Amino acid sequence: MDVLLTDADIVTMAADAGPARSMLVRDDRIVAVGPAERVYAAAEPGARVVGLEGAAVIPGLIDAHCHLCEVGYLASGADCSQPAAPDIPAIVARLRDAAAATPEGSWVTGSGYVEYKLREGRHPTRADLDAAVPGRPAILFHTSLHACVLNTPALREAGIGDRQPDPPGGRFGRDSEGRLDGVVYEGPTFTLLWDGLRRDMQRMSAAARAGLVARAGQHFADWASPRRATRTPAATR
Repeated sequence: MDVLLTDADIVTMAADAGPARSMLVRDDRIVAVGPAERVYAAAEPGARVVGLEGAAVIPGLIDAHCHLCEVGYLASGADCSQPAAPDIPAIVARLRDAAAATPEGSWVTGSGYVEYKLREGRHPTRADLDAAVPGRPAILFHTSLHACVLNTPALREAGIGDRQPDPPGGRFGRDSEGRLDGVVYEGPTFTLLWDGLRRDMQRMSAAARAGLVARAGQHFADWASPRRATRTPAATR
């Protein structure tokens, strides 16, 4: 069946395309786009006509790498990005504030740091996170999400010990004596993120879960804004 979309502002993405007000769809495929008279001429008799009253029609935008829930989850924790947190003491302070707003049973989270942008020029360590959140698990994600830092309670709860060898597809950071420094690289980072998201989502109401997606949308909107608004350091999940 033919479907005629009329009275629309159709964005074709073609550099040399003129204004397009109508579009003909046949068997889920676009047959014609352009001025109404030309598109109507291409339609079969009995075509269904849908007036859009000037609404915009754009190509389908598919991004399989947004991870909306993950973005919303991280946006609800401490913003440890730069320049918001220019050094490790600032990260410690933000995680400490986030701990006060994080419900019991949930890990304290932070994200967005880049080690080479910090004044110290290094990754934070378990000792730094222990100073920020000594009594409960805390995790700080690198902006790439290919690394993270765990405090001592988080390492313990994750079952990661000093004598444990590097896992397949990942690596544990260690100090000069071979003791874990809290930094985790690659594969285990993804597992820790997904496990934390799954664990906390199981405790959330439907409204709270919808809030994750809303926070993700706000996060992307802030990044698209010319003013690049800074997100709240800690928010209640």
